Amino acid sequence: MRKLLLINPGHLASPVWGWRSFPAHLHHMWSALIADGAIEVVDYNVEFGAPGPEARADFLGRLREDLSKREFDVAGISCWSSLNVTASHAVSRIIREIRPGVPIIVGGYHPSARPGDFPAELFDVVVRGCGIGVLRDAMRGERLDPGQMNKTGDSPQLARPRWNGFPYGVTGSAMGIYLSRGCPYRCSFCMETVMGRKWMALDPLESAEAVVEAINVTRTPFLQLYDPLFGLNPRWRRAFWDALLGMRKRFNKKTFIWAQIRSDSITPDDVKRMRKFRVQLAIGLEAASASILRVMNKSRNPERYLKKFAEMSDYLDREKTHHQAFLIFNHPGETPQTLDEARNWLLHLLAKKKKSYLTLLGQRYMYFPGSPLDEKWGELKEMHGTRVLHPSWWLEEDDHHDKAGAVIPSAALEKAGQLERWKDIMLEANARNLEVASKANRPDVETFGKQFSALNLQKTVDSRK
Repeated sequence: MRKLLLINPGHLASPVWGWRSFPAHLHHMWSALIADGAIEVVDYNVEFGAPGPEARADFLGRLREDLSKREFDVAGISCWSSLNVTASHAVSRIIREIRPGVPIIVGGYHPSARPGDFPAELFDVVVRGCGIGVLRDAMRGERLDPGQMNKTGDSPQLARPRWNGFPYGVTGSAMGIYLSRGCPYRCSFCMETVMGRKWMALDPLESAEAVVEAINVTRTPFLQLYDPLFGLNPRWRRAFWDALLGMRKRFNKKTFIWAQIRSDSITPDDVKRMRKFRVQLAIGLEAASASILRVMNKSRNPERYLKKFAEMSDYLDREKTHHQAFLIFNHPGETPQTLDEARNWLLHLLAKKKKSYLTLLGQRYMYFPGSPLDEKWGELKEMHGTRVLHPSWWLEEDDHHDKAGAVIPSAALEKAGQLERWKDIMLEANARNLEVASKANRPDVETFGKQFSALNLQKTVDSRK
């Protein structure tokens, strides 16, 4: 058996995005593979942080020093997103120099979407899709030949989260696990489709046991369920919450459980089960404009979709259940008219609230390759004058945060000088939400309000240069 070194290479040009969060993607793969042999895990983002331009040379020197001390037979690089591409290249170059005979396998969302960004001189195998099976074969000593370049991985695999021997997470801070994978929807902006659209989950009882174990082992006050779409199957949801209720005496009931859902995929019956715990629901509303929701392919009936969200939000308020609504502004096709629609809908939603448990989170659209939008750029350019100013920003030096968001949604929005107007809309909506926020939700609303205020004070960087 070969020893696998599983690596998160970190970020070389994204210090804004470089928060040191729990490496759930590494943990998921490690949990699936630990029974197959020796595995070592290193997360260079957690270890060394995300360097700014002035600290990059030092960061790379520390990478080289650390890798030189490790013994391994196979290197598995998790290029989780486009932010990790330049760091993946850097790590591979170092391994080629210090361990020239070690095969290097890279996988993740970006390799699945853009395998051509990973040259053969640096990578032996580029996995498209789930890489667990490919890594398992490499650990077992199967030969990796050039014909395996751009290898299609297995269907998404799930494994019960394990902890004994994993080097990260037992910190008492926020962390997360996966209970399910896959999402059948094709939202325009989302890369999840490159990993498979079939929804699959661990057994509900096993999932409940995994949650209890994660809370107890890590002592986390905030457990995030990183599933792309938590509990899509209604029977699974009911069985999971019922099983967890039966285990309630076995874990800290003060721990918040955070899950990503669609507001049109849960019912009042679900909420009654969930509210027996400290739950925070992250709802991907995505847009408050029916016109933009159509462009996003978020719903075939966006007006009904928005109405359902408003009704569910009001119900969650009555049940004193914390919920977040995520919004993407400046999505391709955004115009002054769609921003008017979003502002009016949000203010109308909030005008009816008396005690809100809702938090609003908004950001500008960031271009990541591999989403269904990649099939529509020509159409969007012709219809709206949409332009992506840095179509390969992940291969550029810096600053990736700024360049990923350097997208002109429409000629009309640019001409009107309203590319930054979304921040004003969020400030206005947040101020109204603060007026009606429940005492329990006020700290969250105030925190995000301060972030939007800071955004509005920042000088906008012209990424077109």
